[in-house]
Amino acid sequence: MQSIRNDLDVHCPECGGKVTLSLLENRVCVRCGKESMDREVCENGHHVCDACRKKAANRMIMDHCNESRSKDPIVILSEMMRDNNIRMHDLEHHIMVASALIAAYRNCGGEIDIDSALRDAQKRGSWFPGGICGLCGTCGAAASCGIFYSIVTGTTPHSSGSWSDTNMLVSKCLAKIASIDGPRCCKRNSFIAIQETTDYVKEKLGIVLETSSDIVCEYYDRNDECVKGRCPFYKG
Repeated sequence: MQSIRNDLDVHCPECGGKVTLSLLENRVCVRCGKESMDREVCENGHHVCDACRKKAANRMIMDHCNESRSKDPIVILSEMMRDNNIRMHDLEHHIMVASALIAAYRNCGGEIDIDSALRDAQKRGSWFPGGICGLCGTCGAAASCGIFYSIVTGTTPHSSGSWSDTNMLVSKCLAKIASIDGPRCCKRNSFIAIQETTDYVKEKLGIVLETSSDIVCEYYDRNDECVKGRCPFYKG
């Protein structure tokens, strides 16, 4: 399992060095050896292509959620967010939210095949493209909560009862996220979505997930679009 780092800036997945944007040129990925036009290179000269970074990120999510014994999905999510393979705004949030909830659900007594559930969450979370919050009006973090709920309840397009509950949960997440307004923030929206989901899981499924009482954002200085005082997690 890759170690979790507590750095705020973007760091190289290979060595941990600071990543900078240089001139656009042909670069060779130190992991797969493929060449591509890119601007990113770390202070030690390493370039890791996006495909390799995403592959490592997905592996980290699977490993971390399998091994974590925390009953708090916010804690599990926050630990993953600090990994060098996870960016400020990243498609992996669409997978991490559901995965953190699945791990906490298991750790709080929920009956679930964790390996199968995490693989399913990763597959479903990859369906959602970047920018879907603004382009389609459906935040990937909220959808990820729907992924979690549908997995643990066995909901399919043919279900009744839980079909309504799954869609109602996503609507609650979206309503709370929308109340803050944009621009986007994958961290803010992920925290909000999980908060809404923990209340819903207690009400509907009787599983009490532990929740962090005071979430403090570690990322506001990395986000040029931070809404600062409008965000409930901004303490800067």
